[in-house]
Amino acid sequence: KPHTNLSAVFQPCVALVKDLPMFHHLVQFLPLLYIDAASAIDVTDDNWETIIIFEETPDDGLKFAGFSTLYRFTETKTLRLSQILILPPYRKKGLGGLLVNSAYEHCASLGMESLEVETPISESFQKLLSKINYSRFLRSNLYDITQSVEDLNYDEFRTSLKLSELQFSKVKMLFAYEILVKNNVEEKKSEKEGQLKQYHKIVTDELFKYKEKNEELEDDSFDINLAFASEIEWHSSIIKKARKIIQD
Repeated sequence: KPHTNLSAVFQPCVALVKDLPMFHHLVQFLPLLYIDAASAIDVTDDNWETIIIFEETPDDGLKFAGFSTLYRFTETKTLRLSQILILPPYRKKGLGGLLVNSAYEHCASLGMESLEVETPISESFQKLLSKINYSRFLRSNLYDITQSVEDLNYDEFRTSLKLSELQFSKVKMLFAYEILVKNNVEEKKSEKEGQLKQYHKIVTDELFKYKEKNEELEDDSFDINLAFASEIEWHSSIIKKARKIIQD
C-alpha cells in the first residue's frame, strides 16, 4: 500500500510476501551481511511471514528497499518481529518506522494480542520502537494528560495498541517523564521534588520488573543506577520526536 507521509521524491509501498520460499532464496544473504548474529529462517514453517518495502520509480517500476520477518505464535496469540532490514541507500527516510507500523497493523489484522520484538534489542532500535509506540499512545483514546501514571492498564494497551509488556513498560516510563518531570516546571519546589521522586520510583520499579523477567541479566551484572541513568537520558528527546510525528 502507498505511504503518503514521506517526501514525494521517495514514495515507498509495503506488501506482504505471498511466496516466502522464493523471496527468501533471493534475499537470505542480506541479514547475514547487515545484522549481527542473524540466522536464516525456516521457510517451510508456515508461521513465518515477511513484509517487504519497495521504492516506486517514475516508470511504475519497483526497487527493493528492505523487509521485516514476523513469526506467528498461535497458542499465545503473539506476533514476533524477528528481523528488520533497510538497505543502506534507503536509510534515514523513516522506512524502519514504516515497517514497524506495518507489523503492528498486520498483528491487529491477524487478531493477535501483541507484537513482541526479538531480543536482544539494540539501543537504536529500542529508541525507534519507543518513539513509534509513544506516538501511537498519544493518538489513542488511552491518553489523558490528567491521568495518574499508575492507572495505566496493560490489558488495555495490549488490546488497543498490541504492545508487549516490555514496550508497555517503555511507554509508561515516558508518560511518567512527561507528567512528573516535563510538565512540573511551574510546580512549587516541595511538589516538584515529590514528583521527581515518584518518577524515579516508577522507572526503577519498571527496570526491576524487566530484570526479573530477563534470565540473561544476572544479579551481579545488573546495576540499577546505571540502568536508570541509561534509560532516562533519552526520555526527553523521544517524547519530542513522538509529538512531532503526531503533529505531522
